[in-house]
Amino acid sequence: MCEQLRWLVELTRRPNIEIRVRPFAAGVPHYLTSFTLLGFEQDPGVLYAENVQSDMLSEVAEEVARARTAFERMWTEALPNTQTRALLRRAADAYASGRGSGLVDGARQ
Repeated sequence: MCEQLRWLVELTRRPNIEIRVRPFAAGVPHYLTSFTLLGFEQDPGVLYAENVQSDMLSEVAEEVARARTAFERMWTEALPNTQTRALLRRAADAYASGRGSGLVDGARQ
């Protein structure tokens, strides 16, 4: 786990990758389903959503817009890239020292 976390830390340094961790303190997410938004020029986009029981592909503009709003909300609730990097580094250090992830306590430090 330590190596995986350190790899994520390195990825946060790349200009084309942004990783953000949504802290537990933000509460229950607005959107509890895993989803992917696909965007195309001059097109409202496509929503792909999945859960334990099924998956769905939708081009319905209202559903795509609802998922986009949920993503934007979660994005603003997540820690910025630099704070995420620091959190991931602390978690990697905690795993390396045998203390577990350290993610639950002090996630906003």
